[in-house]
Amino acid sequence: MNAKQILAKIKAYPLALALVGVAIVLSGWAYYRSGSLDDLRGQLDTVMADNDQTSKNVQEGINLKEELDQLTAALAAFKPALIKPSAIIPNQQFFYDYEQTTGVQIQDPIEGLTVVSKDPAEPSVTSFKMSATGNWENIATLLNALQAGPPYMRFYQFSLERGQQARTLPGVTATNSELVHLSLTLEVLGQ
Repeated sequence: MNAKQILAKIKAYPLALALVGVAIVLSGWAYYRSGSLDDLRGQLDTVMADNDQTSKNVQEGINLKEELDQLTAALAAFKPALIKPSAIIPNQQFFYDYEQTTGVQIQDPIEGLTVVSKDPAEPSVTSFKMSATGNWENIATLLNALQAGPPYMRFYQFSLERGQQARTLPGVTATNSELVHLSLTLEVLGQ
């Protein structure tokens, strides 16, 4: 084919040749932009993950009223279980009340330092030191009662010793060798 024949073909089919030229230009552009396809796939993955999270949030939000009611009920039960750090005598009496129900003799429950949070919605923490004497079963009953009791508390320091001297304790029918002395420091949540 010579130059005249090629020129005649271009004049005969100008649209087809223009489309071929455009296709070549577009394929070059697509090849150049192929790196951005990976970027677009990454964006698609991000959007899909956000969509999945939104769907999960909507699904969990269906029972939001019931869950809010449960949290409100839990808060209503939580507030009365907090001690009042300023009520020193009732706080000590709380521990003395366990003498009759557990069969131990409690000595000197002393209210210590109260740490108040900067956030007024958070409870304060009050430390108490106390000691108790009784047989092993009664000491274990006392510890279980303290753990399950209405004020929220945690044991901070704990020590057990075998009884050294004979004592007559109300409700305790143990011999000298069976007595156990408990020293306990605990922290109690307060208002």
